[in-house]
Amino acid sequence: ADSIELNLAMGDFTCSTVEAENFNATVSMGNFTGGLVQSSSFTAEVAMGNFDLGRLESVKTCTVKAGMGNIGLTVDGRPDDYALDLQTSMGNVMFNGRTMSSIYTQTAAAPRSVTLTAPMGDVVLTTTQ
Repeated sequence: ADSIELNLAMGDFTCSTVEAENFNATVSMGNFTGGLVQSSSFTAEVAMGNFDLGRLESVKTCTVKAGMGNIGLTVDGRPDDYALDLQTSMGNVMFNGRTMSSIYTQTAAAPRSVTLTAPMGDVVLTTTQ
């Protein structure tokens, strides 16, 4: 698809394979669970629930916010392919299996960016290489 706009007030969203140039998801109460998403621009906000995406490919810009819940995401490529902003207030930040402080930033001049924010939950980001 060119664009997907998902707005879910209550309930869980589960997908196995999705390909869309732009993917925007808002889940008020529930979980977002996915297998493989190919998207250039990916945005998700989960107010109360967990976000878990097995693999995000071809992304240039990714922003995920979970108000009360955990974020788990795997992106394709190497760690230095990305500018990163990973934050939590009440939880842990893990990047490629290493526990970081509650805020981890990587401001390399990278062509891709990932921003993950979970004020009340864990943030886990993994790269495939």
